[in-house]
Amino acid sequence: MSDPGAAAALAQRFHAAYERLAPRFGYETREASAKPWAEVPDNNRALMTAVCAELLGSVTSERHAGIERALRELVRLKDGPRDVAYVAAKEAAWQAARVVLADVSVDDHDTV
Repeated sequence: MSDPGAAAALAQRFHAAYERLAPRFGYETREASAKPWAEVPDNNRALMTAVCAELLGSVTSERHAGIERALRELVRLKDGPRDVAYVAAKEAAWQAARVVLADVSVDDHDTV
């Protein structure tokens, strides 16, 4: 069982990231329904928190560490200069992220 506080914190971060990134992928939340986390309806917050709790519970510490390393490298590259070193490291970082993320699948676990 995952830590409920960690699941709630992750759900809040997920919500914020989703709202921030959605336009890059052609999605826009309707202005009338775009809400900061504190104003998201309780049932929506509970659902996002439950999803995050299930995902956190299914990820072993080793997988979690690998995911964190891969994502940290992608963030480092995103925030760094776009130079020759960036070009050389970018594909390897994406490949590492693909490998660790492909190993984490909700389809591998029973659902309630």
